[in-house]
Amino acid sequence: MTASPSLILTTEGFSARAELSAHAEIKSAKLLRHTDPRVHLVRINVKRHAPHSAAVYFAARATAENDGADHVAHADGAEPEAAINSAVSKLERALSETAAARKERASLRAVTELS
Repeated sequence: MTASPSLILTTEGFSARAELSAHAEIKSAKLLRHTDPRVHLVRINVKRHAPHSAAVYFAARATAENDGADHVAHADGAEPEAAINSAVSKLERALSETAAARKERASLRAVTELS
């Protein structure tokens, strides 16, 4: 498990390498720059799956914790880095959509108050 003040990386079924920890910190830095909603903590959990009938794959779950409801994204990949990239990308889209919806609601309120 790797922990920085704003990132918690956990792995199941394999050991986290220093390169994987650095990769997760780089990817989570973009999420932590969000101001609306303000992300306080990013949790990334990577799990190794080794089914008998298929190739080994990695499942990543990324969670962005903020003052409101947490945002969660899941992704699979052949390598842990690919799974992290995909999960963080999905989480980035979810945070951006939430920010856009909040801004739209705020502008609609302002328009109705002016009327």
